[in-house]
Amino acid sequence: MSINKAYFEEIMNVCLDILNNLEVEDKEFRIKNIQRVYNKMLIDEEPDREFYSLMHEIKSYEFINKFGKAVLKNDEKHEEGPDIKFGNNQIECVCCSMGGILNDGYKDCSINYLTQNSAIIDYNETKKYLLPRITSSIKDKEEKINNYIDKNIIEKDESTIIFIHLGELNIDFFPGKYGIELLEVLIGKGDLALTFDRNITKYTNAFFTEIDVILKKKQERIITIPSKFFNSKNKNISGILFSKANPIEKYNLENTFIFINPYAVNQLQIKDFKNIIYWKLNTRKEYVPMKNGINRSKDIQYKLI
Repeated sequence: MSINKAYFEEIMNVCLDILNNLEVEDKEFRIKNIQRVYNKMLIDEEPDREFYSLMHEIKSYEFINKFGKAVLKNDEKHEEGPDIKFGNNQIECVCCSMGGILNDGYKDCSINYLTQNSAIIDYNETKKYLLPRITSSIKDKEEKINNYIDKNIIEKDESTIIFIHLGELNIDFFPGKYGIELLEVLIGKGDLALTFDRNITKYTNAFFTEIDVILKKKQERIITIPSKFFNSKNKNISGILFSKANPIEKYNLENTFIFINPYAVNQLQIKDFKNIIYWKLNTRKEYVPMKNGINRSKDIQYKLI
C-alpha cells in the first residue's frame, strides 16, 4: 500500500507549525521524531500508527492551551506520567491503532482499502471493527492511569481525562452530532426506536435503545465485548475527550467534545473548558449534550413524521 505523500506532508506541517508557536520543552526532539517517522513511512510506503499518535499529542496540547496554561510532558527526558497537565486535570492521549483487524476482514469494510471507483459499504459491519478498537484504546489508557495513581504520579484529588482520536481509522467512523456515536462504547447507546400510535396514525416518541455489549468481528466469528465503559469499576476516569477532526485539521470547539463519567471519584470541572460541548448525566438521569449549562439535546432530536 503506497501513501499519499502530499496528504501526510500537510499533516506534518500543521503540527510543526503548532510546535513552533507554542512553548514546548523538548521541541527539537519532537520535530526530529516526527521527521524520522515520516521518512520511515516514505520508505515503507505505508502509514505508521506512531505518526498519528505524535500528531494527536501535539494537536491535543494546542487545543488544551486554548483554555489556559498547559504543560506537555518531556518525552526526551522519558518523564513518566500523563501526556498533558492542565490545572487539576491530568490528560492521557491515545490514538486508535489497527490492531489485527486488517487480517480479520476490515479491508472489505473500509474506504481506505477500496479498489473500485464506487462501492456500497455496510456501516454496521464496519462498526464491528471500529468500536472494539475504540474500546481497547480507552481500556489500555485506563489501566495506565490506574498505574499512575498507584505510584502517586497522579494525585488522589486530580481529575483524569483520556483524549482519543481514531487516527487512520477516522475516515471510516461517522461520529454523529457532538460525537453521539461514541456513546455506544461509553454508555451502551443502542439503535434509534420510534413509538407509533395507531389511534392517531403518527409517531409520538423517539428514543435510543440500550445495549450491554458491542459486536466484534474476528474473521468469520462474532465476539461480544462489554459496552458501557462508564461504570462503577472505571471510577478513576473523570471523562473522555474526543476529536472527530480530519487528521489535517486542528482541534477546535466544533470538532472536539467532552464526555463526563458520572461514576468518577473526581468529577471533571467543566468550567475549566469554557464553551466546549460536553455530555453529562442530568437530574432526570438522561445523558445529554450541554454547553455553558444549557441542554443542547434539541440539536440532535429526530423529527417525527
